[in-house]
This record gives sequence, structure tokens and C-alpha cells, in this order.
Amino acid sequence: MQPDTQPVGIFIKEKPFAQQFFQLQQNDRLYIFSDGLQSQLGNQDKGKFKIKRVKELITNIFHLKMQEQKIAIEQSFNLWKQETEQTDDILIIGIKI
Repeated sequence: MQPDTQPVGIFIKEKPFAQQFFQLQQNDRLYIFSDGLQSQLGNQDKGKFKIKRVKELITNIFHLKMQEQKIAIEQSFNLWKQETEQTDDILIIGIKI
């Protein structure tokens, strides 16, 4: 399943979002997130956090309780940015079915 790569708000070339359907099962987990975490610059010229690191983080913590996942994400974020200012808003929603 490929995501729609366009903003949610007003955009110059707006197009409809694709409808995608899938069957959820008990204990499935869904994650929805903005680009804020992946765009965060790291301390000491580490560059951006990037989407690959976000996916790896979620893959490594999905089995934890939701509150523990929140803590792990916050710790990973703070370790990455250290003294660097936060560069964007960050939204991560995790849902367990």
C-alpha cells in the first residue's frame, strides 16, 4: 500500500486522496504521524532524524504498552536532538485494535 504524498491542507495541485481498505484484526496497531519527527535536526551535525529512523523506532517498540511506547519515542527524540531546538511540531498517534 503506497501512501498519498501530498499535504492535507490547501496545495497548488490538489488531487483526491486514494481510498484504501484493509481488514483489521485484534491486536493490530496503526500509527499515523506528521513529518515533524523525521524533520528534526540532531545535535552535532547529525542531520535529520529521517523516515527510515522513524520506521525503525516504531518497529522496535510496537510490542510495548502504549504508555511505554510514548516514553521510548520521547527518549529517542530527546537523545537525537539533545540541545538543538525543536524544528517542527510533532504528532504521532498509535492505536491498538
